[in-house]
Amino acid sequence: MSAMNGHAGELLELLQDGPQEFLIERLARLEDALLGWDKLSGDGELDFSRESLRRIAKTAREFYLANPLVGRGLRVMRYYVFGQGVSVKAKDELVNEVVQEFWLHHRNQAVLTSTQAMGDQGTSLSVEGNLFFALFTNGFTGRVQVRSIPFAEIDEVVCDPQDRAVPWFYKRTWREPRDPLGGGMDSRTLTAYYPDWQHPAVRDPARERPDMVAGKMIVWDTPIRHVRVGGLPDMTFGVPEVYAAIDWARAYARSLSDDATRSAALARFVYRLSVGGGQQRVNAAKSKLGTTLNDAAGTEETNPPPARGSIAVVPKGQELEPMRVAGATLQPDHNRSLRTHTAAAMDLPETFFGDANVGNHATAKTLDRPTELKFAERQELWTGLLTGLCRYAVEQSAMAPYGLLQGKRVINPFDPDDVRIELIGVADDHIDVDFPSILEADLVEYVNAIVEAATLSGSPNAGIFDDKTLRRMLLVALRENDIDAVMAEIEAELAKAGAEVAEEAELAAAVRELREALPQ
Repeated sequence: MSAMNGHAGELLELLQDGPQEFLIERLARLEDALLGWDKLSGDGELDFSRESLRRIAKTAREFYLANPLVGRGLRVMRYYVFGQGVSVKAKDELVNEVVQEFWLHHRNQAVLTSTQAMGDQGTSLSVEGNLFFALFTNGFTGRVQVRSIPFAEIDEVVCDPQDRAVPWFYKRTWREPRDPLGGGMDSRTLTAYYPDWQHPAVRDPARERPDMVAGKMIVWDTPIRHVRVGGLPDMTFGVPEVYAAIDWARAYARSLSDDATRSAALARFVYRLSVGGGQQRVNAAKSKLGTTLNDAAGTEETNPPPARGSIAVVPKGQELEPMRVAGATLQPDHNRSLRTHTAAAMDLPETFFGDANVGNHATAKTLDRPTELKFAERQELWTGLLTGLCRYAVEQSAMAPYGLLQGKRVINPFDPDDVRIELIGVADDHIDVDFPSILEADLVEYVNAIVEAATLSGSPNAGIFDDKTLRRMLLVALRENDIDAVMAEIEAELAKAGAEVAEEAELAAAVRELREALPQ
């Protein structure tokens, strides 16, 4: 409904706007506005048309970059979700080696796995509603490199004919330079289909793989992981999360602009001088008060304004008084409801948009529960995404002929499309992706809670957590930046101490044996 209201407002504005010489331009803009109404529904009236989504995403990008409210809301979300980084670790050492190689590869860091890249992708997800990650896989080593495909290049999602919820292929159309090294502007348009990363033929390359779809090539060695937010479950594409806020953010910006224009107009005349005696005396007063900067005689000001605190002395019968603007002004925050609607559309409290006096949750240790859960849910989305990509890298390494791991494919006999990769020689292939707590909890209380959980309020370790897990939990609580490096140092020190203890025990045993061998 907000989209229709926005287009209605635009139509009224255009109809009221202007002189006849702009008629052709106005008609073109009216056609664009009507087109937005006409193409809101797409396939089966369940989805936006692809062209409408492109326009919505383009507008959302512009508002993120130029509108302070929309930009502020998305940046706050980014700070809470990604501002403290993320920790990734596999329990098995060999599996962890593959995970860390994937995570720390400089190209993956540039696109996704660094804190900055992850925050950028998180913002893009909110602005466009969709992310498409292409997983380039080396067939010999299983090394996986992640690339991001722009949302504008994905034209269509081809789903399983028997199940709309299962994507099979993504149709991509893009422009490629004919001579990338020549620096020329000549380019060509290419179209190809990319399989979904869970496509049965991706999970099991032994299956039949057609070369083409609708006459276009299928790039089987580069599957795509699609992430979507916004919209409804039966929509093929996601919808920008700022879509509902655009009209209200635009209205608030216009209202502030009108206020600034009104204030500038009211400030043009500050005092009113009432002069009697006819036009001649009025002209004389104007001459005395006027500037001489534009005088043809010179460019210096010979009639400067009085200094601050000056006293105005006028003849009897003349009156100098401030301009009265009481009836021409509005309440200082008369447009607050527009800002509140923008905040509501972005699921954020008004305190995040510049006025902390309207609530009491603007601190690091306290957050209203719905907002806290919003950020926690987004962290869960990214936890699932990152865990899945790390798992994919591990599986590709296990199935590659020269990978670090070994594995085998296990097909569910009751569901041939359910293909699982089972690692050989790995007891625990679990991968932990941990985001720090959203709220700044009291450090002493946090550490005490971990200790009490580990000891069940007793003095020794109750065995609830193993020592390595307990150390990791404490390092997370203490906000250590490089947890893995510290853990490695601790393990090395413990191994060294254990070796020294073993050496001392061996020496003591040797001394004891020597004493027992000596005659008494």
